[in-house]
Formats: sequence, C-alpha cells, structure tokens
Amino acid sequence: MATNIKDYSTTQADNTTLNTINVAEGMLPSNLNNALRALMKNTRDWFNDAQWIEYGDGDASYTATYVSGTAFTIDGVDVTSVYHAKRRIQIVDTASTLYGTISSTSFSTNTTVNVTWDSGSLTSGALTSVYLGVLTNTNDSIPTGIDAAKLADGTVSDTEFQYINSVSSNVQTQIDAKVTTSANLTDIAALANTNSNFIVGDGSNFVAETGSTARTSLGLGTVATQAANSIAITGGSVTGMSAPSSGSDVTTKTYVDDLVSGLKTRIICRVETTAAITLSSDLENGDTLDGITLATSDRVLVKDQSTDTENGIYLVVASGTASRDPEYDTVAELAGQLQLIKQGTSNADSMWLCTTDSGSIGSASITYSQVFPTSGGTVTSVAVSDAGSSEFTVSGSPITESGTITLAVNSIAATKIADGSVTDAEFQYINSLSSNAQTQIDTKGTMSSFTLAGTSGSGQSIVQGNTATIAAGNGITTTGAATDTVTVAANPAMTPYISSTGKTLVFGF
Repeated sequence: MATNIKDYSTTQADNTTLNTINVAEGMLPSNLNNALRALMKNTRDWFNDAQWIEYGDGDASYTATYVSGTAFTIDGVDVTSVYHAKRRIQIVDTASTLYGTISSTSFSTNTTVNVTWDSGSLTSGALTSVYLGVLTNTNDSIPTGIDAAKLADGTVSDTEFQYINSVSSNVQTQIDAKVTTSANLTDIAALANTNSNFIVGDGSNFVAETGSTARTSLGLGTVATQAANSIAITGGSVTGMSAPSSGSDVTTKTYVDDLVSGLKTRIICRVETTAAITLSSDLENGDTLDGITLATSDRVLVKDQSTDTENGIYLVVASGTASRDPEYDTVAELAGQLQLIKQGTSNADSMWLCTTDSGSIGSASITYSQVFPTSGGTVTSVAVSDAGSSEFTVSGSPITESGTITLAVNSIAATKIADGSVTDAEFQYINSLSSNAQTQIDTKGTMSSFTLAGTSGSGQSIVQGNTATIAAGNGITTTGAATDTVTVAANPAMTPYISSTGKTLVFGF
C-alpha cells in the first residue's frame, strides 16, 4: 500500500493504491481526483525536506534491520552503489533520529551499511525510516573545475587559489608562529656578543647576561649551593668522587656495590604454581592459578615444571606464551633470591628460596625450597618473684647469663591442695592419727563381741552367733516375734527406751 513516494514501485503496473486509494485498472472515476490530491500531498511532503530522500531499496517498500550500534542492513537487495561511503545518512529508530556518514558497505544476501554517527548510536529497536542525502560524491550533479575568479570578489586566480592545496595546517597559525620566531631572532641579533655572556629570556625578550646573573635568572645555584632539590645529568656522568665520610656525602657506585655484595633481595610475586603448567597457554590474562584470576603483567613464580629448566619468574601476557620477567631472566639474578607470594588459596604469604647457584637459563635446573619463619631463640634473662602470698622466698634473681634461682618454701595454704575445698583446720585433723586412718575406720565398723551384766553383778560375754535373752522381770516384758523386737517397759523409777538397728541393741534412760 503506497503511502509516500518511497512506496512507489518502479514497475508501473504494480502501483495500484495511493494512500489507501484504489488506482488500479478499472478504478472508480471518483477515485481520480482523490488520487491526484494524494499524489500532490506526497510530493509536497518530500519537497519540504528535499535534501533527504528515502531511497529504501529503490523499488516500493523496503526492510531495514538493526545489526549493531553502527551498522544496519537493507534486506534482500544489493544497493551498495547507492549506500556508498562518504554519503550522508539519517535514520529514525524507536529511540531517536540519528545523523551520520556512511563509512563502508558490503553485500551478501543483504546490503550491510556501516555508519560513523555524528553522536549517539543505533538501538536494537525497529528502524522506522532510512534517509540518504540528495548529494553524492559519485555521479553527482555538482559542477567541477569552477573558475576561481567566480569566488568571492573574483580577484583570486586559479593559480593563487591552488596554493592552499598543500597546506598542512591552519595558515594563520603557521604565519603567527613564523612572526614570533622572527621577532625572537631580531632580539638575539641586537644583543652584544660579549665573551662569557648567556642569552636568556626575561619574560618578554631575550637578553644577554653574565654567568652569575644568568644562573640567578634561571633559578640555579652553584653545585655547592644548589637551589633546586636535585641535579639531573643527562648523557654524562660525575667521576673522580671519593668514598663518603659523612651522612650527607655523595657516594660512588663501587662503594654501594661493595655494601650489597653477597646480599640478596626479595622478589614479590602475586601468585605461584602448585603443579606443572603449560607455559604457552596457562599464563594468559583471565587464567586462574591457585584460586587467583591472573591479569596482564602479574609476576608469577613457576616452580613445579616437570622440566625444571623451565622454572623461574614469569610475567602474565594478554594471550599466548608467557615470557620470563626481564629483571630475573638469568641464573645469576635468581640465585639465592627469596620469593614472597602475596596471594593464593594454598600458598598465600609463603616464602620460597631459589637454591640454584650457577648455570645458564635453559640448561640449569632451577629449584626452590619453601622457607618457614621460626620463633626459636636464646633466653638471655630470667626473673622469678613471689606472687605476693609470702609462701616462697626467692633469691638469686634476675639471672642474665648465668646463676641460680633459689626458692624457699615458707608455707602452703591447704586450699591450694587438691581441689582447694579442704580448710587448714580440716587438714590439721590428720595431725594426731596414730596409724592408717582407713584401716582404723574399717576395724571400728566390725563388732566381734559385747558383755551383758548379770543380776548378781557377774558378766556374760556374748560373741558373734550367740543369742541374748532378756527375761521378764520387774518392769520388763519381753515379746519374741519374727520382727526381732524387744520391748522394755518402764517402771516408776526410770524412763528407758530400746532401739533395734541391724544386730545392735541400744539402751537409753
């Protein structure tokens, strides 16, 4: 359904509708004036912004599809000759209207158009309309070879106009720079060439000054009283210096080399290997080693290779085969060095000593041993004192290198023995024991015999297994029963009681 010029077909017979108006063969006569008015509307709509044309695929409706923020396709047709590089383009999508310049096109099933946008980028939404600039730099209608005399007031010739063809930058900027340079040269030319003078700038002009005046102007002191914080020497060296004798003296390389001779420094690595790795692929940006994700330029200790000549310190690369750290790519640079490992699931904060002392990289076996910190040492001073209870007397303290500490016991409280619940008084109960306490207690718990007094004053001995019978008499009534109960009845002269506990009879009055 043709609703605008872009929808018109290049095949005449296919144009059967115009803005929903039927213009096919045999149309109603009343549709003719409506169709003419619709055609006039479409023409006016285009004319109002005639610098842009909605070419589409050149024949009726078209489909434009989003590819990326800087690319789209005209589907199913090769229109690369129309959507060519350097042509201006306008696209309306669901989010905005964008302007840009076509950078390139290609065709394979669809025409792909790549665009450099003035600002913004395409969104993944539907592309509503695609407009091309009317002017094109191929097969264009713009005349070429215009006479320079027809530009401005016509006084510039073609030859003169052509002078700007080879200008490399802003002409005025270049002229101004030349003028400044010329003025500076004029200043210098006017100066007297006095022996030992220096040419310096005073902020406005070049002037000639003596060495001392120029040094002040430039903010320089002498070597002995240098005004700046440092002296930089490029392309040369200071020689003939002696060994330093005070804290502020400059020293020599030989002096420093002698100080550090035989000393080894530490090497800090981010992570280390825990097993053999493939150097061509396992030390790339984004790889994981001992639980740590590697980044380009990370320093890694490789110590577990099956071919130990490959061991050493490597730098992580963006991709490909890792290379040795250029600071430690010789055996001499590795020998005796202590590697400190910063991170890792297994080996974070560990230390490893390179035990290889000689040889060449590639042929020498490079080995490492883990180094463990120790808390051992020598005690140089010992002191002992009483806790404040006066239980001990301490003498011979402190001891620094040799000597003897003497402890004399004064007293120990009973509460400091066993669980501390026995008091001094309770503990003192054992002082008068004549023999083993448990033996005595066990003996006291067994009665072998006892004696009952008879009526005539004589006694009767009762031993284990005998039976004692209490006969009835004055004030006493006996009852023999299975309960082994003996009842003693009181007479008017006394109040007795009897208790039976096991085999023991107790009489009380």
